[in-house]
Amino acid sequence: MSKVTTKDKVLAAARRLFVEHGFAGTSMGNIAKLAGVTHSLLFHHFGNKEKLWGEVKQSIINEASDESTMIPSTDLSFRDFLQEAFNNNIHFFEDNPDIIRLINWQRLESKTQETIKVGLTQNGEQWLAAFQHYQSTGDIHSDHKIEFVLKYYFAIAVSASLEGQAFIKNDAEFKDYIDFCVERCLLAFQCAKTTNVDFTHRNSL
Repeated sequence: MSKVTTKDKVLAAARRLFVEHGFAGTSMGNIAKLAGVTHSLLFHHFGNKEKLWGEVKQSIINEASDESTMIPSTDLSFRDFLQEAFNNNIHFFEDNPDIIRLINWQRLESKTQETIKVGLTQNGEQWLAAFQHYQSTGDIHSDHKIEFVLKYYFAIAVSASLEGQAFIKNDAEFKDYIDFCVERCLLAFQCAKTTNVDFTHRNSL
């Protein structure tokens, strides 16, 4: 049986409090108290609350440690990469509701005084590198900022895990939905961005 380390205790306490109360609603003092450690030890391991927030998200990804967290091989065609990625990520978000709650807290608190200012997790950096690869091959148009592409992709994957069950009744429908997501991404990512949009020909409702 593996020994529970101080870092493990802190991550467990932080995860519980962050999920329940969000970033702004959780203090480092509360985390230290629940974990049974001193403030100095907490800051020694994590430095600040933003870093701890990112570590909690990464720990959830590490705990899953199965196919749902794997980044597909960039040896695949971009279409196959997206299909495998959507399949993996949607299942991951469905199976790990805590990370969905953290993402929702980030959205809710994005305009508050104590905004979460964290960079990409290690896993996020790997996803960014994968999409950069497909931009270098021409599968993603060079006009697009790759960080926006990544955000667009994950917005779809996260929303599918939240709303998908209302519309997807079986495996065949799930596959159809993945195919739909892939096709939309291929169209969006391969087109040059436009700065002038003509709305004069839109149909009125």
